[in-house]
Formats: sequence, C-alpha cells, structure tokens
Amino acid sequence: MQQRKIDSSVIDCINNNNKFIVMAHKQPDADTLCSAIALESFLSRMGKITSLHTAGPFTRIETLHLQEKFSLEPLTEKEKDGAIVVIVDCNSSDRVGFLEEDIKELPVMIIDHHATDSDYGEYRWVDSTYPATTLMIQDLIFSFNEVPTPLEAENLFLGFCTDTGFFRHLDKGSELSIENAATLVKYGASPKETYSIMTGGKTLESRKLMGRILERCESHYDGKIIISWEDLSDREELKAEDRDSDTLYQALLSITGVEAIAIVRQESDNKCTVGLRSVKDVDVRKLAETFGGGGHQRASGFATEGKLSDIKEELISRFRNYL
Repeated sequence: MQQRKIDSSVIDCINNNNKFIVMAHKQPDADTLCSAIALESFLSRMGKITSLHTAGPFTRIETLHLQEKFSLEPLTEKEKDGAIVVIVDCNSSDRVGFLEEDIKELPVMIIDHHATDSDYGEYRWVDSTYPATTLMIQDLIFSFNEVPTPLEAENLFLGFCTDTGFFRHLDKGSELSIENAATLVKYGASPKETYSIMTGGKTLESRKLMGRILERCESHYDGKIIISWEDLSDREELKAEDRDSDTLYQALLSITGVEAIAIVRQESDNKCTVGLRSVKDVDVRKLAETFGGGGHQRASGFATEGKLSDIKEELISRFRNYL
C-alpha cells in the first residue's frame, strides 16, 4: 500500500521511548478518539506502557460507546513519570482542555491533519493532505511493517468516515485516501456497521433541537450565507445535548445558492462555540482563525467569549471578507 511521508522524528521517538500518554482533544469527535484508541492499541502491542486520556465531554452519539476507554481525570504523577505525550488530531495545548496544565513539563508529540502555523510539540507530524488523522495512524502502523488488528481497523475506518462525511467530502485526486479506506475494510472494518454507528441512535429530542435550529435560520448576502443558533434554554427544555450536526450541516448546505453556513451554540451566558461549513469557495478556516479557531478550508470552528447575539452579528460582518 502506498504511503505518504512520515516525519522521521516520530518514528525515532516511538522506537526510543517506552511510555506514552495518548491524548484526544476536548469536545472530542470520532477522528480524535479513534486515532487515539488505535494508536494506544498499536503502541501496547509493541510492548509500550500506554494510557488514554481526554478532557471530554462526550456529547456526540456516535462516540458514546468509546468513552469507557478513556480517563477523564487529571494525570497522576505516576502516569507522567518518564512519559511522552502524544496528542492526536490537534496541534495546540489549549485544545486538550484542563489537561494542558498537566502536560506543561512533558515532551509532546503532535500527529494531526489540520494545517496550522503552530510549532507546538517537540515531535511534530502535521500533514493536511490527509482527510482524517486516523489515516495517519494507519500509515504509522504500516511504517513499522505491521498491520492493524480488526478492532484497530474498525476504529480507524470510523474516524475516517466521520471526518469525510462517509466519503462525501472527498474530491477528485483522493484515490490514495480511498485506497487507505479499502485496506481498512480488508483488515476488518465494516462500511455497513460504520454507517449504522454514524446515522443510528438518534433521539426524538435531538430531532426537535435540530428543528428549532432550522426554524431560526437567517439568510444573508443574497442567500450565500445561512446563520442559526441554539441557546442554553433549548437544551434545558429538550434535555438534548446532541443536535446531529452532520445531518444539520448537510441539510443547509444543500440549499440552492448557499456557499457557507454558521451554527452558534451557546455554552454559557458569556461563551459560545461556532461550527462553520462551506460548499466550495469560501475558506471557513481563515474565518475561524480570525476568532482564534481553525480546522479545514470547508469545515472549521472556534470557541469565543461574548453574548450569543454579539457573536452572531460579528460573524455576519466578517463573512463579507470571504465571499
């Protein structure tokens, strides 16, 4: 199987060290969680001492079954002693949440597919040609002349499929990534079961929450931009944490003339998170970076302090620069 180039410092670090803390980012999605799980499994098979950590919380339905594999507690001194921290699917210390303080004095390895100007981490393998970090972990396994176990293949395939919208976000020239995916199926991943995990298990409350967000949608710039939001009262009234974002984004991006969308989620009275998606030409990563966030050209996000109404108005204003 053809592989992309892997940073030699990552290979050397794994060969020369025996203890690894594998860490997923906060508000974890399937790509970060499945990358961490598969990497920890592989390192353990190599005879390394390993542990899995994240700051959570687990709010996405397709990842709830993965929570039991992770510690959501601060690191102990015993865990930190002599360890290398491996952060997957992000490349800044603030994205690991409350665990940032615990790893300040530890050497850090970054494995990520998000383009960035950051130089955080003593060992860095950042390659935005990958559509998902799980495919980087897959190539890492093969670079040691090993193959993924069936469970590793299942997890790697799930992370790949969630980040690519089950192949929907892949464009021409993606044949290498599709070959990667086919190889995971060869070693035990099931597209049928993966699709069921991604699309099943929804609650009536989550559908009602999505309905509220759809009802509030505002159209701007002659229909090119759609913005909507959810506030604290929505989740309190409906008892719903998950809004089924993938289905929501897909529905809005399918509207004729829409070039980009933004969904604002109120996290507290003075803090919001924002999800950004675009169809083709609008670079939402650059927009997210103006708020201190990041991601991909067509899928990005950020967290920011401020009132929901103020953030919404500022978003509308800044979108003008990217149309």
